[in-house]
Amino acid sequence: MADKKIPTILLWIVKAITIGATLALFGMVFNRYFVPFGKLDVTYDFSEDSEYISHLDPWQRLLPLEESNGDWFQGIKDGLVYFDVKIPRWFKAVTAEITFQSPVSQIFEMGARVNEAGGYLTKPLDNKLIDDLNWSKIEADGITLFQKNTKYTDIQIFISKPPQNELIGEYFYNLNVKKIIPDYIKSDQRTIIDRNLRGSHTIYTYLRDEDLNFSFDKFDLNRYAGPDILKVEIIKQVNGEKIYSAELPDDGIEGITGSFQPDQDLSIKIPNLEEGVYRIELKGNDDIVISEIITTQHLLVFSGNLFLIDNEEYFNDFTPGSKPTNLVTNATIITFKTSHPSGLQKISVDSQFLEINELNRNFKYQNDSGIIGINTPKNDLSIYFDGFIAFAENQYFNPFPDNIIGIKNNTDINSLDYLITEYSPPNNENGWLVKSNTFDLSQLSKDKNDNIRFRLSAPGLNETGSVIKVSKIKITYQKPTVTLRNLPSKVINFIKRLLTKG
Repeated sequence: MADKKIPTILLWIVKAITIGATLALFGMVFNRYFVPFGKLDVTYDFSEDSEYISHLDPWQRLLPLEESNGDWFQGIKDGLVYFDVKIPRWFKAVTAEITFQSPVSQIFEMGARVNEAGGYLTKPLDNKLIDDLNWSKIEADGITLFQKNTKYTDIQIFISKPPQNELIGEYFYNLNVKKIIPDYIKSDQRTIIDRNLRGSHTIYTYLRDEDLNFSFDKFDLNRYAGPDILKVEIIKQVNGEKIYSAELPDDGIEGITGSFQPDQDLSIKIPNLEEGVYRIELKGNDDIVISEIITTQHLLVFSGNLFLIDNEEYFNDFTPGSKPTNLVTNATIITFKTSHPSGLQKISVDSQFLEINELNRNFKYQNDSGIIGINTPKNDLSIYFDGFIAFAENQYFNPFPDNIIGIKNNTDINSLDYLITEYSPPNNENGWLVKSNTFDLSQLSKDKNDNIRFRLSAPGLNETGSVIKVSKIKITYQKPTVTLRNLPSKVINFIKRLLTKG
């Protein structure tokens, strides 16, 4: 009798193992593709490659990998490096946690790319200028106000009416103070920007007792497949209210032809606006060229980036060097890059020559002289900067109140009277600093391989000769949890994605 039970027991054991293995496999697949608890963690710790997180690059700005006491890390010796993060499926947000050592560098920040033009949404990692500040401070709702001489006991009183005759530093906080130019006089002349600008750009202008009046001409390079749509938004600077939105559609050619169609134009005229600064967002991909801007506003500055393309690389009948560009700027850090041999050139910055002699390399200039001039004889340059640029001196203005200063690595903190910020210091864990930031994926730009590019920036790092060590990059993907109510729709969508890929 006992002998007959043995096969039965073995059969039950085999069944149990089979069922258990099937359930385990189902659980693994279910968790991998549906992430039922809403979070998925992946890590690159420099000891081995990650499926989702790339190496840091470019290698010229990095030291070789090292190991110490079981910790692998890589040193950053120049102020700007990048890594890519693969988005394996649709999530709502991603949190990037960086583990690092930053012994000397004053400011260390991270950013995620938001458009094809190279714009980044930047968030803080470490700011020793603030960490070492021994002023009195008050905190509320994640905001910290530092005071050289204590005058305020309530942050909201300070925010509601900031002092106008004392210097205020801002770091990842915007007081939204209205800019007023007392001696402003409107112009009866048109301002014309007749340079070809590629991709997305941000413009600030000022008006009083006049219509906001702009026209934009646009054409498509048709170097890339897909529609090329220019979106134009106008935002009131003081409160962020969007007062206008429109689009210029694709030129009708979505293939790769390299041929140009006639310019498309958009005219904007908005009356009865209150005095102040207005921000104009020109949003599009790198196949879009803004060929002309005409406005009755005479104060006009660009923010963040400028992509000049009046060059034979883009126009067959263009005579090299026939359309040099002159600019004025207050930026402290300016970088120039070209991707084409015809863009190699010697430019002038504050009467000093800067040789652009290598493709796809960022050439950096640090400005300590205030407002300076720039001359680019051949254009075909992507220019990135931390202040504002105008095409003429009489167009230049600071769109923010003059007593409010953005904190940079070379800011003299002791010249300020107040500093307001939403920054919080990183945690210290076993001798390493750890800081995380969360990004809304709907605001970020993925490439054709579903990667999002991140950057780590430490302005002025290479000038100090110091090194920032990074030992871990942890990415947490986030989305709503799976429930019995939404499970069927998620399964259906998953099957549709599989069929689409097939």
